[in-house]
Amino acid sequence: MEDIVSCALDATQIVTAAVSPAAPPFRWRGEFGLCGSAAPASLGNWGDAPPTQHCLELVSACVLARMNKLDRQVPISIHVPWGEFEPSPSVRVQATLRDGTKITSVDPCAPGAAGPTDSCGWQADFVGICRRGEAVALRRNGASVVRVCKGIHGCEKDRLVPGYPGSLPYAGFVDQFASSQAIEFECPDDVGVGPSGRPGHTYFSLMVAPLPGRALPAKPIIAGSSDTFTYPAGEREVFTYPEGAFYGDIFSGSSEDLGYVCHSELWRTGKAYLADRLCADPSDASCDAIGGHAACLDVCAHGWDGMPEEVYSKCEGGDRVWNGVTVFLNDPQDISSDPAASAIVCTPHDECSPGAPLPDGCSSVVTSVCAVDPYCCDTEWDGLCVSEVLSVANSLKCTVGRCDHALCAEGERLDSGCDVPPLTSSGCVKLICSEDPYCCSTAWDALCVDQIKPVCAMACH
Repeated sequence: MEDIVSCALDATQIVTAAVSPAAPPFRWRGEFGLCGSAAPASLGNWGDAPPTQHCLELVSACVLARMNKLDRQVPISIHVPWGEFEPSPSVRVQATLRDGTKITSVDPCAPGAAGPTDSCGWQADFVGICRRGEAVALRRNGASVVRVCKGIHGCEKDRLVPGYPGSLPYAGFVDQFASSQAIEFECPDDVGVGPSGRPGHTYFSLMVAPLPGRALPAKPIIAGSSDTFTYPAGEREVFTYPEGAFYGDIFSGSSEDLGYVCHSELWRTGKAYLADRLCADPSDASCDAIGGHAACLDVCAHGWDGMPEEVYSKCEGGDRVWNGVTVFLNDPQDISSDPAASAIVCTPHDECSPGAPLPDGCSSVVTSVCAVDPYCCDTEWDGLCVSEVLSVANSLKCTVGRCDHALCAEGERLDSGCDVPPLTSSGCVKLICSEDPYCCSTAWDALCVDQIKPVCAMACH
C-alpha cells in the first residue's frame, strides 16, 4: 500500500485506513502523483474516483520499478511518456544512505536544546552539479547555516561512507559554513558517482539549518550557477543512466498481466542485472511471472526512441500493448550483487575515464581502440586510451579539449573552438556554430548534436 499510494498520489494527498478502534490508523502519503490531483484528465485522480486502466498500468509499472531484492535504498527518476509529467527542476537531497542508514542530522534537536548541532537540527535541501576540482561559490537568501556533502545524499560531520567495492565513496562530508561565512568550497574530486557522459563532473548536496530561535527564510534558500557548477540541478542532470522500463497490471489478479520488464542497452549482461532487480522476495513463486519477456526486450534493443520519457514507452506482452514507465538511475552501481555480471557495458568505468582495462567487445569504441592499442584492454585504460576514443575510434562521445560536456551530449552552450586542440585547426564546434549560432549562444541541443556527422564527419558512438 505504501508503494501504491506513493506512486498514484502526490505529496498533498494522504490515504488513511483504520484497522480497529483500539489501534492507530495506517497513513500513507503520495509522492509521484501518477494519478494524483494534478495528473492529466486521461489518467484521472485516484484520490477522488476509481482509477482508469491507463492509471492502473502506470501505477503498476511504478510499483514494479521500486522493487529490488538487495533491499537497497535506491533513488530513481521515473519518466512517463507522452509529456504527461515533466521532470523536476530540482532534486531533494537523500536523507537515507543506500544501505538504509538514516542521516540522523535531519532529526530535530531535543526539546530545549539550542540547535543546530553537528548531529541534529538540519534540513535536507537540494542537489547541485559541479566540475570536479573547480571552485563553487553560492549565495544565501537570508541567514542560515550550511553543510556541504558529496553526491546526492546528506551527511554526518564525523562519519565516513564507504563506496561500492572497487569504487570511490558515493557520499560524505565536504565542509560546513556559519551564517556569517561565504559559501565557497572546491567541487569534490574523491566521489565515485558522476553523470553519464560527463566524467569530469560530479554532484554535491546541501543541508541547511536556521539560527537558534529563527526560522529558515523563504525559498530558495541558496542558489548559484556558473560555467562550472549549477545549484540546484534539475532531475535530468542528476539521473542520467537509463535502466530500462517496467510494465504490467498488478491489480488484475492474472499472473500473465503481473509484470513485464526490459533492460536498457547500458547493461553488459541484462538478464543477470534483472535477477537482482525484480523480486523483493526471490523465494516467492510469483516472481517467475515477472520476467524479461522477449517482446519487451526487443523494445529495449531498439534503443532510444525520442525524448527520455519515451525511451521505452510501449511493450508487447501477452495479447496486448502495455504502457509503462522508463527508469533512470543516478549511479549504475546501485543495484548489483555481482559487478562482473551486472555491471554497465564498459565496466568499471566508461571509455572517457582512465582506469582499469576495459573488456574488448563491450562497445564498438573499445573494440576499435583495442584493435590498435591492445594495452587498453589487457593492462590499463590510461589517458592515451581515452584520447584514442577520438583519434582511433573517430568518436566524439567524450569531452574534448575545454568543452564543458561531450559534443554528442545535449547540454549548455559550447564555446566556439573549445575542442581545439586536439580535433582540428578549426574544431567541430566552430564549424557547427558557424551554421547554427544558437549552439554557441544559447544551448547545445539535439539539433546541434545531429549536425556532428554531416558537418564534422564524426560519430557519436
